[in-house]
Amino acid sequence: MKKTLGLFEGRHDLPAEVTGYIFTSEVDPADMAGLYQQVAEALAEVSSLTLYVTGLTAGTTAVLQYCFGNIVPVTLMHYDRISGQYVPQVILSEQQAQNLRFDCGLTAI
Repeated sequence: MKKTLGLFEGRHDLPAEVTGYIFTSEVDPADMAGLYQQVAEALAEVSSLTLYVTGLTAGTTAVLQYCFGNIVPVTLMHYDRISGQYVPQVILSEQQAQNLRFDCGLTAI
């Protein structure tokens, strides 16, 4: 299932297309295993992710680690202060993920 999520609940007002959050409470940024576990639980049924990045680099990298490891297409949405809009940064495209899965026969990296 394709999902559009925010990284942390309550940090910023996000567009209506955001249907939930990866992290819904405070986290320990030094607990890398704990961050990854929360991400894995939040994304267990996700086949493609658009993520509104709302802070904490360790949280973002845990999401990317999960997406790369499980070949989940991911686009990060970054806030542009000048335009007041979010701008996309494709990290792993649908096409790249499809190529890894079908052309290379991978199910995980």
